[in-house]
Amino acid sequence: LVVSWGRGGGASMGLRGGLLAAAAAALVAVATAADPPPPIELTVGGSTFFAAYGVAGFGAAVAESGESPAYTAVLAADGDGCDAATVLPAWASSLPHVLVFAPRGNCSFETKARAVATAGGPGAALVVFDSLTGLYGAANVSHAPWRVPACNVDCAAGSAMVPAAQANSLSRAVQGFACGADSGCPSPDLCALTGAVDAATGAHQACCVADDYMNMYGRFAGIPAVFTTMRSGNDVAALLAAAPAGQGLGATLALRWTPGMDPSGVLIWALGVCAALTAAWRSGAADRAQYAARMRPGSRAARAPQEEAIGPSVEITMGQAVGFLVLASIILVGMYLLIQAGVPIVVFVIVLFCFGATSGVAYIAALPVVERCFPSLTRKVYPVRWLGDVTASHAVAYGTGVCVVLFFVAVRHEAYSWVVQDFCGVCLCCLFLLTVRLPSLRVATALLVLFFLYDIFMVFVTPLIGSSSVMVDVATAGAPTTVVNQQCYCRLNPDDSSVCGPGESMPILLRFPRLLDYRGGYAMLGLGDVIVPGLLLSYAVRRDVRAAGTVKGGYFPVLAAGYAVGLFGANVAVWLMQLGQPALLYIVPTTLGPFLLRAHARGELREMWAPPATEAATPLADQVDVENEGGARRDSSSPEAVGAAVAVVGGDDAA
Repeated sequence: LVVSWGRGGGASMGLRGGLLAAAAAALVAVATAADPPPPIELTVGGSTFFAAYGVAGFGAAVAESGESPAYTAVLAADGDGCDAATVLPAWASSLPHVLVFAPRGNCSFETKARAVATAGGPGAALVVFDSLTGLYGAANVSHAPWRVPACNVDCAAGSAMVPAAQANSLSRAVQGFACGADSGCPSPDLCALTGAVDAATGAHQACCVADDYMNMYGRFAGIPAVFTTMRSGNDVAALLAAAPAGQGLGATLALRWTPGMDPSGVLIWALGVCAALTAAWRSGAADRAQYAARMRPGSRAARAPQEEAIGPSVEITMGQAVGFLVLASIILVGMYLLIQAGVPIVVFVIVLFCFGATSGVAYIAALPVVERCFPSLTRKVYPVRWLGDVTASHAVAYGTGVCVVLFFVAVRHEAYSWVVQDFCGVCLCCLFLLTVRLPSLRVATALLVLFFLYDIFMVFVTPLIGSSSVMVDVATAGAPTTVVNQQCYCRLNPDDSSVCGPGESMPILLRFPRLLDYRGGYAMLGLGDVIVPGLLLSYAVRRDVRAAGTVKGGYFPVLAAGYAVGLFGANVAVWLMQLGQPALLYIVPTTLGPFLLRAHARGELREMWAPPATEAATPLADQVDVENEGGARRDSSSPEAVGAAVAVVGGDDAA
């Protein structure tokens, strides 16, 4: 992603940086976040609680959101929900839909579910809530020192030492122990024995109870059966105890609501469209200035301000278009192999992104502001070894870019980091389209068709060849390793950053947080889905401006609409199929297709299809004289003219 390489080494290095940028940006990020618990919502007497599913095969399906039967909630009359004959209060035995709350312990989950199904019939449902009785029973210890499983306590949150006289009594232990006034125990504020004993005093260690959700297990699927926390169970028990005698409380049990299409999908679509159109429009600044200079010499548009003119750019040949695809494939497969070998490739990609983003922010966002607010800085030139003459405005702009990128690195794990990442990503897209261009419709067609096939192959075909999608594996690289019972593992192994750390994510994408989905996550769009079609949009802008000085009535409005429709179609496909989609599958037909048809209808297809007379882009400074402040005209080939009139976007050196 180091487009900035193009400044020091001329067009050759610029193309090398551009090729790397296009290849890396072609990676399509796919959202693959695991659904965090709890996915089930239950209400009792107007209060809302949450619950978790059992393992596959245990418990019947829970109703969809808004479709729950009208349950009557009751506490297990036998105290533990193990006896079918006594699990229901006598007054509740004839209820069509009864929701039984039973504490964990004294029998298996399957026994509880069968007892409730037998007593309440097919309309019944079971909610098991955690209890200290169940936790001590799960440790399968038959004598003192009593203990609960290591996964169910959190000694880092708080602990206490319990006298042996109390700790050796199981009936006392199941009541829980106070953790001390200075403990950080989550609710319920209870400590359970760990089995550790102080040899000197004989006191037993007790640590905070970790009130986790768990997946119940068994082989019975006759009724819905879910699990909730000790805190929720205790709260429900208190509500039911306060209910009038012989009456339960109204209750519902259903999946939590999730939006069919989160608004973030529309917002990421709008962001992607704005990024592509803005980058394409900015790429035509030099052509607009050249047209104005030809038609209206001396006008303000002809003296294009520095932020609206471009420097040396690279036009892609047919061979280089194929090279884009080859390099993209090599980079993607190479990263996949390195990931399989355990190499932290994400860190390397973040470093590359930071270099490119620094130049993008500096030349696309900071430099225009600096030159408008402090025009005198453009006239202050300082010689810098290896870089040549650098204007003060470029130095300030680049310093701003460095600060923004360092800020992104510092906050990249924060919830708001997506704002900085998207800003850097959009600047990088603009920078790329100012640096790399398509010279003809023939090259554009070859490039887009190749990446169209590449996208489909990497997303849909590679899973058929191997065990997983190469693109998905690379896109999700850097995320924490998933282990069974991750909460427990991280309590026992807090220093294992590969599992318990925040992880890293590929930054070469635009993202927007889901707004209405309780599972969180992001709607994402790979930068390649902006840059690759953006090259065609950029070509359309430059074609329209060179022909008529405006895009009105030209190709660009048609392609802009086509890009918006194609990207929206990709979002709709994700919603319908609930599967990550290669966006170019939808964007290429809606942009390239209308372009070819319109060019054919206007009789311009042959002209645009033919290769240009020269393969090299001509800097604007070599075509347009620049007027100095006093009105005299200077030689456009002089360094001063180039430095005053041309913003070379894509590098560390000033023109």
